[in-house]
Amino acid sequence: MSDSNNLETVVENISSQVVTTITENNVEIITVIEVIKEEKENICEPVNTPITENKEESHEKTFIDLIKLYIDNEEFKKKLSFEIPKDVFNIINFIISLTPNTLNDIEKAVREIIKDNKVSSKDIPQFIVIVQRIHQIVYEIRYNKVYKVYSKERGQLTSFVFKFLIHVLVLEKKIQIEEALQEEFLNDFNLLVDSCVSLLLFGKQIKRKGCFRSLFN
Repeated sequence: MSDSNNLETVVENISSQVVTTITENNVEIITVIEVIKEEKENICEPVNTPITENKEESHEKTFIDLIKLYIDNEEFKKKLSFEIPKDVFNIINFIISLTPNTLNDIEKAVREIIKDNKVSSKDIPQFIVIVQRIHQIVYEIRYNKVYKVYSKERGQLTSFVFKFLIHVLVLEKKIQIEEALQEEFLNDFNLLVDSCVSLLLFGKQIKRKGCFRSLFN
């Protein structure tokens, strides 16, 4: 209700009470003034409704959104503690274009493995599964005319891809690691990935050569 309507209502109420007071009770003028004061207090104060700005809602970036930022933006690349070969970005772009769910699966798997916020040798079997999946993708790219990968580079590129993905997860706090411990965590992780890749490639060499096969049965 507007202020003008409030005032009209007050006037009507006052007039009615004044007439009643004077004609019926023959009261003094001071009583009429008290009535006016009472009605004045009943007038509602104007309500100041805050104006809300139409700001664009901020949406949390997905893992793939962050990966693209690191690939396309030089400022983000500077956050990394090691230099990433161009072929690694080509491979990741290949994954995003053909099998983006693979990256989401890797994120979920890594979250589960390091939910204790540390990495250790007991995590090697689970990490090897992820390394094997990445290595398979790198292997499949050999058929792609744009991103040609030579066999001798596959192990190294697999290692770089996995390291890059984990660094993005940690640096962008998709995996919560205390900032003071991030550098140590990432260094330990890099060593663990190298070990996993070496074990994977060693196993493949044994299978190809057939040496000591009985030891692994």
